Amino acid sequence: MEARAGERRRLPSVLLRGAALLALALVVAEVAAFAVLHALVWWRPHLFYTVDAVGPQEYADYLASRDPVLGWPGATRLGDGSFDAVGSRRVPAFPDPATAPALVSLYGDSMTYSLEVGEEDAWGNQLARLLGARVANFGIGGFGTDQAYLRFLGNHQDEAPIVFLNHFSDDILRDVNRWRYLISTSPQSRLAFKPRFVVEGERLVPVPLPELSYDAYVGCVRSGGRCLDDEFFLVDDGRSGILSLRFPYLLTLLRAKDGLMLGSRLDREPRHARLYRAGHPSDALRVTHLVLRDFVRTAQGRGRTPVVTVIPDGKDIEYRRANGAWAYQPLLDLLAADGIEVLDFGPGILARLGERSPCAVINRCYEHFNAEGYRMLAEIAYEHLIARGLVAPPRT
Repeated sequence: MEARAGERRRLPSVLLRGAALLALALVVAEVAAFAVLHALVWWRPHLFYTVDAVGPQEYADYLASRDPVLGWPGATRLGDGSFDAVGSRRVPAFPDPATAPALVSLYGDSMTYSLEVGEEDAWGNQLARLLGARVANFGIGGFGTDQAYLRFLGNHQDEAPIVFLNHFSDDILRDVNRWRYLISTSPQSRLAFKPRFVVEGERLVPVPLPELSYDAYVGCVRSGGRCLDDEFFLVDDGRSGILSLRFPYLLTLLRAKDGLMLGSRLDREPRHARLYRAGHPSDALRVTHLVLRDFVRTAQGRGRTPVVTVIPDGKDIEYRRANGAWAYQPLLDLLAADGIEVLDFGPGILARLGERSPCAVINRCYEHFNAEGYRMLAEIAYEHLIARGLVAPPRT
């Protein structure tokens, strides 16, 4: 009897020690997860969403200066000397749009604008020299393919007979996004609100720029974008893959491996690869497909010759070499089913690279092209125009 009583007295003690050890292990794991997460933020700040609202005056200035349809660029930016009288990036080969009407016009994002090189090395200007005719460059940094299409729709100064809509592979994220800061946590993205399209049946329906008071804007920042209708990239919603740093940190760390930013790195694929898959909850593939389809129809209806392109990034090139397929192939297949010929810059870049890494032509391996990379785009576009019979081949 005394032995049994002793065992009963020891049992609570054992349980208490076990509970204490478990609690200690959880505390240690939580502290370790906190440290790992903050190391990740130091390494790549964009991996997690952080609340960062601007002040009331900066927000008021933004509302006063933004483009009412596109979001950006505002009139002030278009007049800052980077653009010419018709809103194109300056074209040194044919600097005066009044005396050199454009044969070709380009629409797209920073890969079209040719960020990180000067005007001379921009691929629109290099293409102009190959063609011997002006190429108007209406690319704008940070645009989605949807914004580029909207700029084309509203640009009544552009009368070029051949018009390109360049889809940069990562733009599929922007095409289902209304606030760029959710997918690019840089200071300049804090006020980058944009329009988008949603799909109803087989029809695109426009969703305009958000109209938010300052208080509503601050609430939107604090809620991770939940004030925005038709925004896919809501923070911590379990679908978008966008995460914030929050307690319990161990759970956040475990979720991070499946998040959009870190998960794609661990899967060794571009962060946009998932959105090109049919059935993805964002519906991004259908949205981008219909934007490009409607561009073709609209351009043809205006008596213009449309050229749809896809520009890969460095991760796309690495993914193609490793897997034998492009991450954006489903988009090419949908457009082909519509009878739309697409200029995929990927194969031409691969052929020109040979055995070299994409780092040879892309700054920091995964960002914008350098001068050689943009020259590749110009050469590939020139060859495509000749192959389609849209321009005459050079005289031999």
